[in-house]
Amino acid sequence: MKSATPEKSRFLSVIISTYNRAELLKEALEALVKQTLSRDEFEVIVIDDGSADNTSEVAASFSDTLPLKYFHQNNAGLASARNHGIYTAQGKILLFLDDDDIATPGLLEEHVKTHRKYPKDNYAVLHHTAWSPEVSVTPVMHFMTDIGCFLFAYRYIKHGDILDYRNFWGGRTSCKRSFLIDHGVFNPAFRFGNEDTELGYRLSKQGLRIVYNANAVAYMTRPVDFDGFCRRLMKQGRSNFACSRMHDDPGVQEWCEVPGAAENWDNIRGRFGEIMRAARELDRIANLKLKSGFDLDEVTLRLLHQAYWEALRACKLKGFMEAAAAESSGSARRPVQRGSDDFRIIAIMCVYNEEDIIYHSLKHLIENGIFVYLMDHNSTDKTVDEASKWLGKGLLRIEKFPQESGFSEDFVNTFALRFITKRVEQLHGELDADWYMHYDVDEFREAPWPGMGLKEGIRIADSLGYNAIDFNVLNFRPTDDSYVAGDDVRKYLKYYELAEDFDSMQVKGWKNLGQTIDLASTAGHMVAFEGRRIFPVRFITMHFPIRSREHGLKKIFRDRIGRFDKKEKEIGWHLQYNSVSGDENSDGADFIYDRNALTLYDSDEVRKNLWFDAIAKLDSSRK
Repeated sequence: MKSATPEKSRFLSVIISTYNRAELLKEALEALVKQTLSRDEFEVIVIDDGSADNTSEVAASFSDTLPLKYFHQNNAGLASARNHGIYTAQGKILLFLDDDDIATPGLLEEHVKTHRKYPKDNYAVLHHTAWSPEVSVTPVMHFMTDIGCFLFAYRYIKHGDILDYRNFWGGRTSCKRSFLIDHGVFNPAFRFGNEDTELGYRLSKQGLRIVYNANAVAYMTRPVDFDGFCRRLMKQGRSNFACSRMHDDPGVQEWCEVPGAAENWDNIRGRFGEIMRAARELDRIANLKLKSGFDLDEVTLRLLHQAYWEALRACKLKGFMEAAAAESSGSARRPVQRGSDDFRIIAIMCVYNEEDIIYHSLKHLIENGIFVYLMDHNSTDKTVDEASKWLGKGLLRIEKFPQESGFSEDFVNTFALRFITKRVEQLHGELDADWYMHYDVDEFREAPWPGMGLKEGIRIADSLGYNAIDFNVLNFRPTDDSYVAGDDVRKYLKYYELAEDFDSMQVKGWKNLGQTIDLASTAGHMVAFEGRRIFPVRFITMHFPIRSREHGLKKIFRDRIGRFDKKEKEIGWHLQYNSVSGDENSDGADFIYDRNALTLYDSDEVRKNLWFDAIAKLDSSRK
């Protein structure tokens, strides 16, 4: 495994995601200056999620008093910002704080103390958050945290309790970085709400345990009024719906309040305005009485709390049902785990005689939320029949190349890559997508984050301001002849070797900026355009060029070698089969590899190496 030497190894990384709250951020950072934990043991990472205020200046003002790093990204939401922090952090422990929370002096020390008591990777720590003594706690603020527990539910837990994923609360939880890197990070489909619990649920499958330390305390400094909480809970309802669509688990469905939601909404929909007016008026009267120096009597409190219950639950339910209605009408994306449909990626694929693999190749892309535009180069097998099963389900079109592409029909039976890549360049300007990929049918591409779909990974790269993606190619080789044509090849080929030098660069994903691109000059290996910014971490391409002995003989000798364009071979293209000897009837070309000469695929290990490589490059560029 390759590793990079960090600037200074620290035990704890404090990650603060912020957006247009410069003054609140300043108070949060001032509290971190006063920590009892030695500054040699922690770092502070501020992720600015596209702020338009003076957030960057505030962060810079602490450069001499805190071990602080500042990163800016295009606005992409809380989950994306926290992921940015995870991958820039160097600490073994990651503590997520909100920008409106003030850490008490011992907060970091208490987190570290608990992690040292529970050193296993699967243990996280939850600290206690309360309203700041300097904030005037209104009746609705007290109700949200201490009565209705819409914001927190500390009244149901005690110091030292071991809790489940439902208590993986963002902004007040720390966990081992290695556990997240190995098993999953935040889903960027969540811009607000549920990004923490949804991740907690996924991590629970890997044994997540959460220890509550009541001695670790932070204070919320930003007061919120009744209408502010109502807006918050409507967003929470929408996030609940999104989470409910990702996981069928009964516990998740119950937590998202799915059972009975439609019936409950039918019962209150006609009274929603009345419920809100009554609660708002009682809230106004209660605040007026307190401001005038009067206490709230028991009857008033009971009525007030009942009104809060009805109004706040109604707001959450309204958000949930609005999201459900939007999905059913098709006016909004279905918030499934693979990403959001308003972020459109199209893979452009040219194929010839790939009937054994094309079904699962398309299935992989479409299940990742990615559309496919297919060019068939006059296949003579059942490639088109297999592909047609996905038409209308994510496969946009099957174009007959070159006949329907405007290119010379002289190349009907000649594989001329320069014309294929030129067609891809044209489609970049013709199709409607946010991102494109030049894609081969015998590939399965993945994001470098564990447990994350390809579409979500590309969206993160986009949100961080990058407009191109390089793919690390792993060539999987058959070690026996067990592969069954038409089945998912990943079930059979488990061993790989790194790509040859001529395939080492694979910048085959790019953002649509309305720009002119060049693919043809590099045989489709590297897209080029003005202002290209390649994401520093390579994505993964699992490449299955030869699946069995019989497939190798057919593909190379019958389908490929005789079709390569002679001019392109003269300039050094189409080298991949030069080392193969024999002919289609020869015993010399066996195609079966010794697994001892290959590497068994371990997705976690591959991803770790990609991130270490990226960090090493970044460190090298700073020197």
